[in-house]
Amino acid sequence: MGSLNVTNGTLDQFSIILVLPPCEIFEITVGSVGVVGNSFVIMVMLGVKWLRRQNNNKFVVSLAFADLIASVFIILRSLQEILHFDSNLTWEVYCRVVHDTVLWVNFTASVFNLVALTLERYFAIVHPLKYFKLATPRRTAVVIATTWLLSIIPQLFTITIDTYDEESESCVYQWPPSPWIRVFVGVLIVLSTYIIPLIIMTWSYRKILRSLALSEKRTRTSHFSREFRTVVAKRKMAKMFIAICLAFAICWGPNQCLFLAANCGYSLDYDGSAYKFSRGLVAVNSCINPFIYSCANKKFRAGVKVLLRCVNKVGNSWSSEPNDVECVVQRRATWPKTSYRF
Repeated sequence: MGSLNVTNGTLDQFSIILVLPPCEIFEITVGSVGVVGNSFVIMVMLGVKWLRRQNNNKFVVSLAFADLIASVFIILRSLQEILHFDSNLTWEVYCRVVHDTVLWVNFTASVFNLVALTLERYFAIVHPLKYFKLATPRRTAVVIATTWLLSIIPQLFTITIDTYDEESESCVYQWPPSPWIRVFVGVLIVLSTYIIPLIIMTWSYRKILRSLALSEKRTRTSHFSREFRTVVAKRKMAKMFIAICLAFAICWGPNQCLFLAANCGYSLDYDGSAYKFSRGLVAVNSCINPFIYSCANKKFRAGVKVLLRCVNKVGNSWSSEPNDVECVVQRRATWPKTSYRF
């Protein structure tokens, strides 16, 4: 690749950022929040032992990683106006890889990881006996790897159609001459990344809530029993993931509708405010999940407290033991009261 130069120095870079269109500023802001929030989620989930060992949190980490990479690339894409490459080849690589493909692969990976997390919760709550037989660490790793591989397939078409236009000095789409190919691709993408995932998640959580309602009815005779408290904790966690799915439906809906309409013949300006705003909403979906975790997940908040205590202990050099990062995690007293395995 050619070297990356700035047109008129650092001062010009800063001045260009200040006069970026509102949509770009919105995406940069959302992307920055997504980078910080998802990095924090990964740090908490991997840094606290009893969170790291829970099977569903492995899917949460994979989801947060996809959202983190998507947030980084939404920032890079929004800063396109201050980039200047020396060669057309470099621009071509940028347009085909950075501009769209990597960004939407991670957006799609976020969706597929969300579907995998939903199905994991479905089997854990509705079919617990099957779940404990099937949910081994190896199978979990295979499922996560499969979601990432499947995320690449729907977005491969962007490598072939996204190219660099010398006249406008920007990335443009060059679709094949046949309109039916464009319609087919548009329908396939919307089905695979929005409609089918939404149907799966809606069906799964409907089953989950019904199963929890029956379990709560059976255990209602003793409100202080361990079984009843476990059902209540499961219901709270299910509601948290339902909130995440609702955020997905709302944030992805406008973009998918515009994308499908454009591929079916509607004239859409991909550089216009409407499409950029819809893409910004997709980026919002990648940064909103950490806030849902912190507000609705008691165990995550407990993990944050544990991690902060450990960081404080290490930072103040209270001990020189190599396993200091696990300092408070080892103590049973630091576990949240509803930290049952489910």
